[in-house]
Amino acid sequence: MVITAGVAKSTFYRHFTDKLDFVRFLIQQELTAFDQQYHPQTIKERFQKEYMREVWRYLLRDQRAVLGLERAGLSYLYLEELNKHLLTLYPYSMTTEEQIELFGLAGAQYNIIFNLFVKKHH
Repeated sequence: MVITAGVAKSTFYRHFTDKLDFVRFLIQQELTAFDQQYHPQTIKERFQKEYMREVWRYLLRDQRAVLGLERAGLSYLYLEELNKHLLTLYPYSMTTEEQIELFGLAGAQYNIIFNLFVKKHH
């Protein structure tokens, strides 16, 4: 299936370096939208059950995009962008322990999405 954006190539490339840059942009938009709705104040709060349930509910609403990333072999972009996103939420100088927690959270969320969610919805 071919989807067209209805814009000229020159316009597209004025805003994005390539298609992967565009996918990264879309992922960042979704991460920002999610965090505007469900923004825990601490890294530890992001590991709590209720937060993880909200991640799952959000995935159910946006499952077509998630499954599309997986089918295209681009799920790694999600993890890269999630790591960047989480680091921007906590811009202070983190301790090594906090960084480990943060990247552990990103890995856990990635696994929920691409190893549990995708397998259940294929």
